[in-house]
Amino acid sequence: MNATLERTVRTRKEPWISHAAWDEASARASSDSTHMTVTRTLEVLLASYGNGAITIKPGTPEAPGTTGRHVVNVDSAVWEKAEEQRKRDGIRSMAALCGILLHAYAKQNISLTVQAAGTIGESPTRTEHPGK
Repeated sequence: MNATLERTVRTRKEPWISHAAWDEASARASSDSTHMTVTRTLEVLLASYGNGAITIKPGTPEAPGTTGRHVVNVDSAVWEKAEEQRKRDGIRSMAALCGILLHAYAKQNISLTVQAAGTIGESPTRTEHPGK
């Protein structure tokens, strides 16, 4: 995953998402190697979509089944970036986008990996000893 969740301020959203897509994605997320909640999974999917790592072809159908309101807390910058991309792609709403992403994830058309990188503490300094 190359998407970065830089801020930790999350906003409550209540999109109407296919129950089947939500339930299937939730089951996969809990048994996947990442062991993330479906809400965190959705946030990563939205971040990846907003950053261009996930593309949705024109005419991709929305997730099947009846919809219902699902409460998610998503980084507002991630939501906004995904919404900008959704508009460019012609997807009718953020709810539809969330359903498409979760459905694709549940059907294993999208894989999710978690990476960590960074430096902790100060870099060790090398002390040169005379004669060595």
